[in-house]
Amino acid sequence: MLLVLAMPAVAQRFEWGADARIVLDNREGSDRYTATRTTLQSQLAAEVGVSFIDGQHRLMAGGVWTQPFVNNFKEGRLAPTIYYRYSSPKLSGSLGLLPRAQLLRKPASFVWSDSINYADANIRGFLVQYQGTTGFGELWLDWRGMQSRERREAFAVVGQGEWRFAGPWLIGGTALLNHFATTQPHDASQGVCENYILNPVVGVELGSYVPLDSLSVRVGCLASFSRDRSVQVRRNAVGAWLDVAAQWRWLSLKNTLYAGGRPFPFYGKYGSLYNEGEPYYAAKFYNRTTISADIVRNQVINLRASIDLNAASHAFTWYQRVTLRVAFDSGKWRSRSGIKGKPYLINRY
Repeated sequence: MLLVLAMPAVAQRFEWGADARIVLDNREGSDRYTATRTTLQSQLAAEVGVSFIDGQHRLMAGGVWTQPFVNNFKEGRLAPTIYYRYSSPKLSGSLGLLPRAQLLRKPASFVWSDSINYADANIRGFLVQYQGTTGFGELWLDWRGMQSRERREAFAVVGQGEWRFAGPWLIGGTALLNHFATTQPHDASQGVCENYILNPVVGVELGSYVPLDSLSVRVGCLASFSRDRSVQVRRNAVGAWLDVAAQWRWLSLKNTLYAGGRPFPFYGKYGSLYNEGEPYYAAKFYNRTTISADIVRNQVINLRASIDLNAASHAFTWYQRVTLRVAFDSGKWRSRSGIKGKPYLINRY
């Protein structure tokens, strides 16, 4: 009893956060991989909770409401958010149903497509992160399907990271394990499907050598192994990967090129239930060019207009997009005197 009384009280602090996003995405062109359509939706993620031990530990709960632009609530969708998070200067982690915005960098397009990002704001599983002065690394599990009579088991394990060395040079990449199992019970038409992707890259940051705010070039390969046990078929694919990104003031350009085998050989059979990345990786060639203008950008608001040009084997589509994100939380409120003029999109979402 005396020991309990002698222990210092753990200081607690009420925490809250709100993240609102509006997306207008119009897609046009000739496309054999995905339907051309228009996405108009708003999304509000709100959470409340408590932090303790100098903010290192946090327990949060809330929800995400996704609402298409229709004048009723029938087509809206509510998803829960509940997670524990540990934070320190270098090592952090979360467990539960946690926001994707916690990622240090937006993953490559073969991990999540734009459509998946619009529809689902959370990761269901865990996230472990390391961030230092020369680079970062993060690993997460996204459990997107609990096995039942109607639903097939599905999850993905993803790791990504990057480290600087010898001045402007860098090395890094992404690794993905995608697992798509069966319902329970199931018949002979179902089988376990697996997709492994490895994307090692080397690159250089040239922003200090050119009259731009930033310029980076990354080159590597994308190797994949896919297996569909229902028909006992295996497919291997290897291709070249090139990513170029540049920014000047409020304008940015990003071009990603892949050429080789087909990383998603079973996309036509299972679709995004199996592969959540851009469906164009079902082709042997895919090039995406994104030109963006940040109309407003600060710690709270990011209003961006973009044009995306997607070219794949026997397909070409272009997206016209306007996205608005307004994000605020108790931490920004406590330090609100320093908000104006600071960059916001640290995690590139």
